[in-house]
Amino acid sequence: LPHKLPQILDRYIETGRAARMQKVLECAWRLHWWRRPHGRAFEVVVCELKRRLLGAAAGRMRMDWEACAMYCGDDTPVVINGSEWNNV
Repeated sequence: LPHKLPQILDRYIETGRAARMQKVLECAWRLHWWRRPHGRAFEVVVCELKRRLLGAAAGRMRMDWEACAMYCGDDTPVVINGSEWNNV
C-alpha cells in the first residue's frame, strides 16, 4: 500500500477530503495541548467533568468541527479556537 500513497493523496486533494482533514486538525490539535494561549486540554477535562455532573450519556463528547466547538452536556457551545478564556 505505501507504493500507492501518491495516488491516494492525489485523490484526497481532488475530492476535497484533504482540505476537510486539515480544517479538523487545525481545531483538534488544541485539545491535546495544555499550555496557553493555544492549548485547550484543560477545557476538555472540565467539560467532561461537567458532562458527568449533568448526567450526560456516557460516550464521546459532542464536537462541531465546522464551528470548532465542543458541547459539555448542555446546548451551549464552547469555542475551542477563540482567544478568550472559556467558562466551561
